[in-house]
Amino acid sequence: MKQQRGATLIEVLITLLIIKIGLLGVLAGQLLALKWVTDATQRTTAIALSQEIVQQLHSFNSPHKASDFQLAEQPASECSAHLPCQYTEARQYLLSRWQAKWQGSAHSYGLLLDPQFCLQQHNGQLQLAVSWQQNAAFAQGIAPTCKVGNGRSGLSLAQE
Repeated sequence: MKQQRGATLIEVLITLLIIKIGLLGVLAGQLLALKWVTDATQRTTAIALSQEIVQQLHSFNSPHKASDFQLAEQPASECSAHLPCQYTEARQYLLSRWQAKWQGSAHSYGLLLDPQFCLQQHNGQLQLAVSWQQNAAFAQGIAPTCKVGNGRSGLSLAQE
């Protein structure tokens, strides 16, 4: 019998199959890591924006008044040294500027998918509830709300 040299076709095909399965596993790991990084980035953005507005609005805190902070459809007028704002105008200006960052305008973070927030003031305490869509693929058919669940992540902040 002659000595065999080289690899047979079946050996080459099995080797290619094993390599392809290994590469598919690496690709799946990369996609999972990308999802985790996206979720972490969204969470970091939400925390930064939430802390920013709670700290800025803390100065507008009224200890005996309960109210929800309403966001206007149109941006509030600019407040400047030449054109100072009244109490409610300044508060509304801060909210509209923050909303522009939150909703992803041209000069914003824009990293959150379908963000929702509920900002309330009660007995001198600001309460902020925030939620956002975890993954763009699951965004269809889910009603946007400040509550966590059904593919939505969220956080809640309170400051006295």
